[in-house]
Amino acid sequence: IRARRNFSGKRLPPAMLRSQRREIEGKVAKSLLKIGGDYFPVRGSTSYAAKPQGMSEGEQAALDAEGLLITEPDARLLISAGLAADWPDARGV
Repeated sequence: IRARRNFSGKRLPPAMLRSQRREIEGKVAKSLLKIGGDYFPVRGSTSYAAKPQGMSEGEQAALDAEGLLITEPDARLLISAGLAADWPDARGV
């Protein structure tokens, strides 16, 4: 399952500024931790202070095995729509 929605008062992801994406990442991570979950930033992302280089190789492998890993958009349509802007900054599951 993939969920991609905008937050009230925020742009949709392709039109977001890096700072806005980071703000949303912080809110999502905080919310997940509050309900007993965890947040895993994409490997190479430096925007989440608790995991400054993103998820570990082991976490990446486990999420991939479960079909939960997000990957950098590689389709021309997605790239041209702005879905790869600032990748992997402020991306995670």
